[in-house]
Amino acid sequence: MESRPTSKGFAAQAGTVPRLISMRLRGGETASGTAYLLPIQSLGPFLSSRKGGLLSLAEPKGFDASKTASHVIIRTSTVLFAWADDLNLPVDHRPAGAARRRIHVAFDDGSSVDGVITFPVGIRVSDFLARAEEFIPLREVKLAGASREFVDLAVNFNAVTTIRDLGPVSSMMATAPAAPLLSTVIKRRRSSITLHAPADL
Repeated sequence: MESRPTSKGFAAQAGTVPRLISMRLRGGETASGTAYLLPIQSLGPFLSSRKGGLLSLAEPKGFDASKTASHVIIRTSTVLFAWADDLNLPVDHRPAGAARRRIHVAFDDGSSVDGVITFPVGIRVSDFLARAEEFIPLREVKLAGASREFVDLAVNFNAVTTIRDLGPVSSMMATAPAAPLLSTVIKRRRSSITLHAPADL
């Protein structure tokens, strides 16, 4: 496929557009850079589809403060989660009529975030996650250091250790007693997670 140089000499495929992406790396560092995506692409599937798990970024910032470079290539396995600073880049294409639940996600480095997961009506969250891509969408996350109050994250599912269900979004303010919890281990290609969820989830 034809490629074209960017202003920094980094080759980008023809027909792609620059998108500024920020990310939290294992170890707690925050970094950013410009990736080149097709106009129809969304962030989660883009990260999940990187050949060899390699992500190229132009104009990188924060990866190594002692060095400067026009672009870097990183392994997506080093990314805990990423978000788009460009509002024209969705984290994924939300399914029509999606159900919404708030969840707490814990990572293997000890950090965690709360957000909203959307999934097709009629299936359990555990079944949805078992079939998920490498990077799953987590919406409405309040993230310190982000350019806006709430962001949608593409979460590296292989870095997740535990997901705790916090209830349907529509009933977050309700005072109903919590549903009994169960633990289900979901086996994945290279990892497993424990899902703490109501028995019907």
